Amino acid sequence: MKKIFYLACLLLPVAGFSQETTTTTQQTTTAPGATINMNISGMPATTVQQTTITTTTTTTTDGVQQAPPVQQAAPPPPTGCVAMNHEDYEDAKKSISAKDFEDTKLSMAKQITGSNNLTAEQVRGIMKLFTFENSKLEFAKFAYSHCCDKSNYYKVNDAFEFDSSSTDLNNYISGH
Repeated sequence: MKKIFYLACLLLPVAGFSQETTTTTQQTTTAPGATINMNISGMPATTVQQTTITTTTTTTTDGVQQAPPVQQAAPPPPTGCVAMNHEDYEDAKKSISAKDFEDTKLSMAKQITGSNNLTAEQVRGIMKLFTFENSKLEFAKFAYSHCCDKSNYYKVNDAFEFDSSSTDLNNYISGH
C-alpha cells in the first residue's frame, strides 16, 4: 500500500511547485501619414490610431516549463489613408451642388478633396455634380492623388459621357 501512495505522489503535481507568469504589453501607434478629416459638419477632427495588446502566459509545474499558447498574428497596421466618412461626404456634396457656377463647384470640390481622402465611389459621386465634361475630367485627375482605393479608380469612368474622357484620364494615371 505504501508503494502505491509513493507512486501516486510522484505522478501528481504538488500545488506548491506550480508557477504562472503573465506578461501584458500594450502598444499604441498612429498610422503613418494619418489624415485629419476636414471639419465640415461641426464634428471634431479625428486621427486614426491602432492599439495592440499582447498577453503571454507561461506556466511552470515541477520545474518543467509549459509552452505559451499560440497567438494569432495581429492585423496589419492601417495604411494611413482614411476616406472621408459618409456624413461629411454627403455634407460636402450638398455644399458643392448648392453653388451656381461650374467653376465655383470645381473650386470647392478641389478644396474639400485637397483636405480629405476619398474612395473611388466618392470621387464618382462628386463628378456627377458637374455639368461639363471638362470639369469632370479635371476633378477626376485632381482627385486621383487623394484616392484611398486607387485599384477601384476605374469606377470613375462611369461618370463620363464620352469615351475620350476615360481615355484621357487613363493616360493621365499611366503617367503617375
